[in-house]
Amino acid sequence: MSRRTETPSEMLEHQNSTLD
Repeated sequence: MSRRTETPSEMLEHQNSTLD
């Protein structure tokens, strides 16, 4: 996992990627 600060919207995008 990349160690950097992520905004809530970025986290949501990552969750969407896992749903794909």
